[in-house]
Formats: sequence, structure tokens, C-alpha cells
Amino acid sequence: MKLFTASKSINQAFGLLTMSLALTLALFSTALAQPATPVLLAPADSAIGQPQNLSLSWKAAAEASMYTVQVSTNENFNNLILNQAEVADTVLLVSNLELNTSYYWRVRSTNAQGTSNFSAQQMFTVWETTPNSPAIVNLGTAGNFVLLAKT
Repeated sequence: MKLFTASKSINQAFGLLTMSLALTLALFSTALAQPATPVLLAPADSAIGQPQNLSLSWKAAAEASMYTVQVSTNENFNNLILNQAEVADTVLLVSNLELNTSYYWRVRSTNAQGTSNFSAQQMFTVWETTPNSPAIVNLGTAGNFVLLAKT
């Protein structure tokens, strides 16, 4: 905030009249700040056994209006499988990931003032194989006990 003070002298015909006028002007800046760097939430770093279709989520960054999400098969991000800009939410569904594959992901935020740095990258690995359906369990009784038998 800046303060300014001004004074002015006025001459009158029947003498010299001096008047002081103090003016205070406050200027406030309402410019939008550059957005903060997002913090990744899920999946956790080095998570294994992730599904082929999963949601990436991150903490909302201060001053952010949109996000860019990148997913790559290497930590250098030179083999992108996803480079999604203008994501308005803090969650993004990623589909059809390859089995037994590790992925790296990161996010950066954007607003009218600029773009943040990318978040720290995290890695997750998709299942080696698609999980089987659970086995059918036969429930039988013997006296006061419940017998569980895999068939």
C-alpha cells in the first residue's frame, strides 16, 4: 500500500490565506499471484498392484485455476502416454493402462498470471495380471460350528 500527501496554497485579495489540504490515497494491488505447485496424493509413490483404470488425485494448489497432468513410462517424461492440459478438477481418471507396467506421473498448476513448476514425480505399477474372481465358498454347519471349505 502506498500513501500520498498533498498541500496547496491559495492567495486572497485582502491578504494571504494559506490553506493546507491533506489527501491520503491508498493503492492496493489485486493482481493474481502465480499458482503454487500441486502436491500429489494418490496413488502413493511406489504403489504396486494398481488397477488398469485408476484415478490420479492431488491437493488443490493455491491460486490455481487449471492443471496439466503428465503420465509417462519413464522418469524423464520423454515417453508420455498422457499430457492432459486444462484439467479443472484435482482428480483425473486414467484408463487402459498396460499390465505389469510402471508409470510416472506429475502435475503443474496454471492461472492467468503463469504456471507453476511440476510437482515432485511419483511412480506406481499396474497389476502383473488381472485378478481372478474370488472362489466360491461353501458354507456348511456341523453342530454349533460353521465350516468353511474351498471347492
